[in-house]
Parts: sequence; structure tokens; C-alpha cells
Amino acid sequence: MLRCHQSNYKHLFSVLSGILLCFVAFSSVLAEEEQELSPEEMAEQKALIESLMQLDLEELLNIDVMSVSATTASKKEQTLANTAAALFVITQEDIRRAGITNIPEALRMAPGLQVARIDANKWTVSARGLSGGQLGNKLLVLIDGRNVTPLRSELHWEIQDVLIEDIERIEIVRGPGIALWGANAVNGVINIITKSAVQTEGKLVSLHTGNREEQLVIGGRYGKQMDSGPYYRVYGKYYKHGNSLNVKTLGGSDGWFMGRGGFRADWDVTERDGLTLQGDFLRQEAQQTLVNLNANPIPDETKVNSGNLLSRWVRKLEDGDIIVQAYYDYVQRDNLVAEESRHSYDIDVQHRFLFSDAHEIIWGLSFRHDDTQKKEYSLAKETRSQLTLSNTYDDNFASAFIQSEHILSPNELRLTLGSKFEYNSGAGGFEMQPNIRLLWTPDELHSLWASISRATGASAYLQPDSTNSEQMLAYELGYRFTLSEKTFLDWNIFINDYKDLFLSSELDIQGYEPVDESDPIYAHVRGFEISAHWYPQEDWRLIATYNYLNVNTGVEQPGQKPYALLEEGSSPRNQASLRSMYDLTRHIELDTAIYYVDNIPSQKVPHYTRIDLRVGWQPVLDLNLSLGVRNLLDKRHYEFGNIGGDSIPSEVERTIYFQLKYQF
Repeated sequence: MLRCHQSNYKHLFSVLSGILLCFVAFSSVLAEEEQELSPEEMAEQKALIESLMQLDLEELLNIDVMSVSATTASKKEQTLANTAAALFVITQEDIRRAGITNIPEALRMAPGLQVARIDANKWTVSARGLSGGQLGNKLLVLIDGRNVTPLRSELHWEIQDVLIEDIERIEIVRGPGIALWGANAVNGVINIITKSAVQTEGKLVSLHTGNREEQLVIGGRYGKQMDSGPYYRVYGKYYKHGNSLNVKTLGGSDGWFMGRGGFRADWDVTERDGLTLQGDFLRQEAQQTLVNLNANPIPDETKVNSGNLLSRWVRKLEDGDIIVQAYYDYVQRDNLVAEESRHSYDIDVQHRFLFSDAHEIIWGLSFRHDDTQKKEYSLAKETRSQLTLSNTYDDNFASAFIQSEHILSPNELRLTLGSKFEYNSGAGGFEMQPNIRLLWTPDELHSLWASISRATGASAYLQPDSTNSEQMLAYELGYRFTLSEKTFLDWNIFINDYKDLFLSSELDIQGYEPVDESDPIYAHVRGFEISAHWYPQEDWRLIATYNYLNVNTGVEQPGQKPYALLEEGSSPRNQASLRSMYDLTRHIELDTAIYYVDNIPSQKVPHYTRIDLRVGWQPVLDLNLSLGVRNLLDKRHYEFGNIGGDSIPSEVERTIYFQLKYQF
């Protein structure tokens, strides 16, 4: 065994050495171009890069949260220190220095989220437990204000993607966001905000290649201003992922490729009016292995086609703003066992204004229509044998919200009252979801907040015969404080009580009784989350996170052993991370990330520690080169297993990668 590990590390060292030698050779070619700049010019350019691409502590505390210029659903501009919610922000600099190529992997950086890769083309992401299996049903996910979480809560992370260099930041709000966001925002909201076209002038070419799974990622972008009018950009991306491994056969059939493209245009029509128009299209093919009625493996391929078009108008008022947004979204999925197509139409209107010097009001209206057609088939040999289900869902969803924020004292004691009022045709009619938040900021170094929220989920969409939506009452308490000029801490505790709970992967497993709708499921979830930012020196940044989670589920009918009890052990109790971003010189970066994830008992997933390492080099102003290793400690490990442990889990392998990004 020792010899095997020594051989692996020798191979790893040889690969790293070879690519580093390529770096040195390439530097000799570019040295002449670099020498054309004086030391003063180089210093000025370096300072410009750092000012654009790095966030220090003061900027972190004053980052625009939920910026109205980026997304309607953001509601308003607000600083992190003045936010009465469990908020964590992942910046473009965080993503770049982690060598990330897709959104689910970037979400590992946030406390309170469980991110697990199921196989080469599937991820599950959940917040604060009760993940509901692969698709998840308690998170609301937005991309530039477009809700990518269907009303029926079936979120496929592999198709939620953008050109990774276009992301400005990702905002993660753990806990209910129902009062402003509505359905599905039960355990949290993930808001992915891309850059304005004004920020992406010029050309960009990016390349990522690895020795194992992420075999090839190619991206390109072109941006320009049209004759003193609107700014625009167009982009394209190709993503090819190899097959994963599993613990039994050491081989799999789950490789996939994706091609996508799109555009965005931003135009300041007048000094008060701004207009945004953007769209995307995607084509994906992902392999998988199915099992027919005779338990024989059948190779299959899931094909996905999707597209969207969004427009947003923003008018700035003297004491607020008005935002009108509309979008269309289309997704079609097809494999041997299922066909599904969905058309979504959405329109939102929001108005923010000052009622008085100490009283701000935000209110809004929205309407969404989903037209879904779904067919399911049984298998015989390698073909469809019988149509088992054919449904057409015609869902209408209307809502209104109002939020009132009051400044109660000169010491910045703020009370926020709000509620969402929803009507949905497929989930039991009308729902009211109130929220109370209190924020106290005695000075610029400290802020204490608390909240009580009532949230309802989308369970009735997934349980057509049910008359009750799942409900949750959430209690939160948080504290942010600056220990010194270089240290910032953020922590919160929460208690979530659920009833009429729905878990999206309820199966009939030996020893466990399937859940009957007449026996409501309840759950009690407790936990706390901590994040810390520390700057040991000017060119070194450390970010640490930790979260603890305790889940208890059951049914009101005593003496039963329902499958729902397995959900208690479907989330890791402890998770922690430590990320280091260190500038060795003006041109060389050294970045390290350590992730610890506790065991998941019900899925028979052991705990694991993952270490990622990256070396970045900027030989000239517009060129960035990176060499990195993911999962340095383990040759491979798995992160997700079927509830009950009957499936063959896929594993995450150690990967060596090389990246190139060139802007001109």
C-alpha cells in the first residue's frame, strides 16, 4: 500500500514539475513584452488589478447585497453589516482563485450548505438539512433575477451554468426568505449575479483541462459598446466531463458534455432609466446506467435543450426605484424512462420608496405560469416498453409582498415587518407567510439581529393528492463584529420546526414503512454557523467556516418506523472549511482550501477531508495561468449514496488541472 501511494505521489510530482517547466519556458517568451513597462508602470497596473479583483475587509463589510441593478428579486441595495439575515457572499475573486469551473463546486465555500457530487453529471445542494435527495425542494435559486427553481422544485444543478468569468458574486442567504421571495425559499436563497455588460468590454478566452474528470472547458466572450449606446456581450462555453469511478467496478458510464451560449445588453436610456436584455441557450448530453425489470443494466443518455430570454427596466426615483422584469424559460429533457418539457412565463413589478425619513416601504406583484408535460416509461431490454404515466400540469402562481422597515432609535435599531401573499393553482390555494426581523447596530463594528419567520414549501406540487403544504416556523439569532482592522466574525444560530413535511425521495426500503399521507411528518432542526475573515498581512487572506446541524424527524402516529426517520442521518452533522489566498510575489499566487465533511449515516458515506491546491502566475497584465490539484489527500472518495445504501456510489477522484485566461 505504501509503495502504491509513493508511486502515485511520484507521478503527481512529475506532472506538476512538467507543467511548471512549461510555465518557465513560456515566461521567457513573454519576458520581452513585460520589460517594455517601467517598474512604476508595472506597480500601477498591479495596483489596478488588485483594486478590481480583491476585496479587503472594509469592502467586504460594505458590499452591495441584493443589488437592484443586478436582479429584481434582490429587492434593494444593502450592506452586509446592515443585513438582518444569515448572508455569505462568494466573490469572483474567490471563484477565480479556487480554479472553479461550475456553480455547484463554488457553493462549497459557503457555511450552512451541503454540496455533494452524486456522479459525474449530478450534484445535490441543500441548506440546513432535509435535502430531499438529489433534486432538493427547499432552496430557491436565481440567476440574474430569473427563478431557475421550477414550481415543482425539481432543480437540476448540471444545467444551471454561466460563463464562470462573468459571475460578479454569489449571495447565499441561509434560512427562510419567504417574505420577499416566496415559494421554495424555505431553507435558503442562492442568488447568482453576473457582471453588467459595461464591465465586460473586450475579448476573453479561457481554457481548463484536467487529467481525470473535467477534461476540457473552453470559454470565450466578446463585449463592446454600440456607438455611445448600449453595452453588449456575447459568450460561448463548452464543457466536457469524463466518467466517474465507483467502489465496485472502478468504472462508470456517466460522462457528459455541454455547449451553451448567450448574450447580455445594458443600456442607460436616460439618467433615470436603465434597460437590460439577456438570453441563454444550452445543449447537453449526459450518460447514465438504468436498470430494467429484470435488474439488467441498460446504458442510457439524457438529452437536455433549454433557453431563456429576460428583460428588465429600472427607473431611479428621488427616494427609491421601480423595477419591472419579465422572462421566458424553456427546458426539455429526454431519456429512456422519462420525457419532460416545461415552458415558464414570469413578470414581476417592484416599487421602493421612503414613507418618511425613518420609514421605508418595498412592495411588489408577480405572476408566473408554468406549462409542463411529463411522460414516464417502463423498460424492457434496452427500449421503452410501456407508458406508465402521462401528465400535463398547467400551474398559475400569483403573489404580492410588502416589507416595511422602521428606524426605531438613533442607535440604528431597525424593525422590519413583511409578508408574502401567494396564490397557486396547484398547491392548495392561498398562503400568507409573515416575517419579523430586528437589527441593532450600536456602532460600525457590531450588529446584532434576530428574526421569526413562517414559511410554506412546494410539497403540494409534488404530492398532487395532498391538501396541505409543508410548513416551517424558523427562529434565528445572529451577530457580526469586527475584532480588529484585519478580523471580521459572523455567526448565527437557528431553530426550524416543520410539520406536514414532504421528503422528495420517499422509497419503500426494507425495515422501514413507506409514509402515508394521513400520518404527517414533523421535524426539528437545530444548528449554528460561523464564518471568519482574517488578514494576517496585506497580501494574505484567510476565510474559515464551520457549521453544526442536528436533525430529528418523526410521525405523529406512534409505533411506526417510517422512511422519514432516515432523513435524520442524511446530512453531515459537522462541516468546516479553511481557505488561504496568499500573494507570494506581485505575479505569483498560492491558494489552498481544506474542506471537512462529517459522515452521512443513512447513505453510508464516511467523513472525508479534501485539500485543494492552486498556484497562479500572471506573467503579463492580461494573462493568467493556473496549475492546481483537487482532492490532494485521497486518490478518490464518495460524497453521496442512495438512502438505504443499496446503490453503487460514484467517487470524486484526485484531479490535476491547468487553466489559462487571456483578456485583450
